[in-house]
Order: sequence, then structure tokens, then C-alpha cells
Amino acid sequence: MNSSKRNISAPKVRAFSATLISSILALSLLTGCGEEEQTIKTTEKPAVLVNVEKASPEQIQIKESSIGRIESLATPMISAEVSGRVTSIEVAVGQSFTKGQLLAALDDADYQNRLRAASADVNRIIAMLKNEDIQLQRYKNLQQNDFVSRTKLDSLVAQKEVLNQQLDAARAQEEIIRHNLNKTKIFAPLAGKLQKRMVSVGDYVNPGKPMFQASTSAKLQVILPFPEVISNTLRPGLPVTLTLNIENSIVAKGTVTEIRPDIGSSNLSSDVIIEVSNPGGWKPGASVDGVIVIDEHSAIMVSDLSVVQRPGRTVAYIVTSSGVVKETIIETGYWERGRIEVTSGISAGDIVVTDGAYFLSDGAKVRYEESL
Repeated sequence: MNSSKRNISAPKVRAFSATLISSILALSLLTGCGEEEQTIKTTEKPAVLVNVEKASPEQIQIKESSIGRIESLATPMISAEVSGRVTSIEVAVGQSFTKGQLLAALDDADYQNRLRAASADVNRIIAMLKNEDIQLQRYKNLQQNDFVSRTKLDSLVAQKEVLNQQLDAARAQEEIIRHNLNKTKIFAPLAGKLQKRMVSVGDYVNPGKPMFQASTSAKLQVILPFPEVISNTLRPGLPVTLTLNIENSIVAKGTVTEIRPDIGSSNLSSDVIIEVSNPGGWKPGASVDGVIVIDEHSAIMVSDLSVVQRPGRTVAYIVTSSGVVKETIIETGYWERGRIEVTSGISAGDIVVTDGAYFLSDGAKVRYEESL
């Protein structure tokens, strides 16, 4: 009897075991699927918070700067116009003078004597002409009564004409001598500063002998050195802004007038020459900051944080409408104060990642505050 009961219960045990195993497998499968879904959810990367800007055209000026020096545009040589011995010098080297100020004097005794002689000759001819007028009037009266011939009267008229011509010549000679006498005083032809003196008191000078070298600050010449590598971008007519190396300096504006290769320079530079009117208080010899506008045009400008260097390429990241970024190869141009020109790869209106661009890759999901 007992043996019969054991034989009946064995199949039930096996069926129960199979059901239990099936339940455990099913539970394991469900648990595994849940963990897989949880793993997928936890490995999805969150959107990266970045800063962006909208690309737009800007008017840019491409500039080059240099520190140069101021020179006097005019350094005239003041020379003697007549011969004579120097009797006085009225200015010292480095001294400023005004237009018309006496600079030096020559011995004028000889010219004074010549002037007196010339004046006496003029007075002599004037006296002869007065006498000739009296004689001519007398002969005219006599000729009306036929007491003298017409030929005699014509001779007196011709003689008076000769005296008039002699008077003109004597007066011209007198004026020449008076002019030369005035030239024994050397006056400043313009306002300026005495840079150099070539004569001393007691020296004998001839016409054309340089006596002084002056400089004037009314018109100035600014010389700005630039490296030879940019010399092909420089040309006459480019606008220049000039300021002195002092606080609250007056700004002067001019244009490039000439470009000179610095032949004696060892650093292969070119000198850019700018002629300007003195804006007030500028003096030759001072240093000056110069900025030349090489070019001006409209271009797409972005923050230099947007430009990322990758191996073999320069890229930027543009945010698409789906919130992911597209890596775009770009070409750049002019850079100034944190802004850089993009010549290709970015169009106006593109949303470009700025801060955080370096850490992105193509297809990365990003988010940003809507402040554009």
C-alpha cells in the first residue's frame, strides 16, 4: 500500500518541478529585459549647455599699426642774397622765431653809399628835365612866330625823350640798390625753429651762401616703419590716424603720401610717409602712434571661441533645428579683439556655438538659452 502511494506521487513531483523552473526562467527573462531597458536609458547622453551667437555680416576695417616719428615737412635753408660781412646774429640754435623776425645783419655801408650816388643821379636828371621843359616851352613860342625852325624844336623834343629814358634807368638802378640794401638784413621767411647755423659774426658771405637751416611745424611729415611682408598691401591714399604717445593726445588724420623702401635697414622694412597739418602742439622729433586702414569690407564675423582646431582642419559647430550640432569646416581671415572673420563655411543667420565648442563633436545634442 505504501509502495503504491510513492509510485503515484512521483509524476506530480516532476510536474511541479517543471512548472517551477518555467516560472523562474520567465521571471529571469522579464528581469533581464527590464535591466537592459534601464541600461539603455542610463547610457543616453544629456544635452550639453553651450553659449551661441547668430552669425551676421559686419563692417570690418583691416588695420596695421606702427610707432613712428615726426619730422618737419619743411627745413628751408636761409641764405644770403647779397654779399657782405656778417655784423650780427640775432637768434641761437634751437630758438624759435616768427615770420619776419630779424635773424642776422650784414655790413651795409657800401650799399648806403651806392644808394646815395644813385639818388643823386636821379636828382640830376630830374633837374636837366626841368631845364629842358623851360627851353622847349620857349622854343615853342618862338616857332609860332617863325623865329626858330621846326627842326630845332623837334631836336629839343627828342633830347627831352632821351632824358626821360635816362631818368627811368637811374630810378631802376636806385631801386635795385635800395632792394640790395634791404637784403643786408636777413629776416625769417616763415615761423619756425633754428636747427643749424653755418656762419659767425665777421664771416664774409656771397649771394647764395647758406647761413641758417630752419624747421617749421606748420606742416609735418610722419614716418611709420612697416615690415616688408605687408608692403604690397600699402599704397598712397590709404587713410591714417595718428596720436602722440601721451595722455589725451590730439588725434590727427591724414593719408599715405609715399612709401619708401628702407634701403639701409637690416630688418627689410618700408617707411610709410604721411604729410599732415599740425593739429596743435606737435613738434618734430616726437614719437607718434599710427594706424593705417588697409581695407574695409563687409564679412561674417564670429567669436574666436567658435573656431576650433581639429587635426588637419579648422571647424565650427552650427546648431541645427533638431538641437544637434553639425561640424563644419571653415576658413578664416582677419582677426581683431576676440572676433574673427569667416570667409567660408558659415552663412548669415547660422546659430554658431561659442563657449563650449571645443568639447563638442559632430551630432552632439546641445541646449542654450533662447536669447538670440
